[in-house]
Amino acid sequence: MRHQLYGGDIELEFDEKKHVYTVDGAIIPSVTGITKIIDKSGPLMWWAVGQCLEYCESRLGGYKAKSRADKIWRDEIEKKQFLHDAHRAHLRTSKKAADIGTLVHEWIDDFLTGKRLKDDLPKNVAARSSVESFLDWFDEHVEEVYDTEFKVYSREHGYAGTADFDGVIDGERALVDWKTSKSIYPEYEIQGNAYILAREEELSVTYDALYIIALPKDGGKVKVKRYEPSQRAQDGFLGALALWRSLKEKAK
Repeated sequence: MRHQLYGGDIELEFDEKKHVYTVDGAIIPSVTGITKIIDKSGPLMWWAVGQCLEYCESRLGGYKAKSRADKIWRDEIEKKQFLHDAHRAHLRTSKKAADIGTLVHEWIDDFLTGKRLKDDLPKNVAARSSVESFLDWFDEHVEEVYDTEFKVYSREHGYAGTADFDGVIDGERALVDWKTSKSIYPEYEIQGNAYILAREEELSVTYDALYIIALPKDGGKVKVKRYEPSQRAQDGFLGALALWRSLKEKAK
């Protein structure tokens, strides 16, 4: 899909299946791709281990051996399958969470653009919970909607991305990133400021705030974090961009 930016001077093309941005045939790094170089291995490692343990407990928690001769698995094939499923438990959880996140993002965008009414909620229980939390927050704080699910591109720095919301929140011009994660992580501020940097460059506007909105899937209230647009965070992103490019050059 092609997107006209900078008053039509720039045509940004986005391949949704490959998640690749191009300008004049040249591949442009994405905000999310750049921030992936931020090390999150510690928390993710323990999360993955926890998913494996939860799977094992769900399969073995009710097992009570009557004698040493009792076996958990009937044969070698069943044992191999169990171990295979256990070590991939985190991938199944991650895929399910990503599917829910996509559904929620699509619903919110449809609602904000008038394609969906408030009572037309998702049937998936987790996605429905996220949407209901969003609507409660939206009714109380959002005053105007300027744009949703829009592309950004920085001519100066050469990166692109997709931001979720531009509008007025509690009297402030704000950019918002919806998340379906349980927590608000530090890299979200860096991502959001990258969107602001590119958007202000293109439109010559000034944002008063960046909001990260974490939409829970358990029926709880949204988690809201408001940030001031930050030169520190933007410099951090540009540093990550420089590192990303250096690593790409080294790999050639």
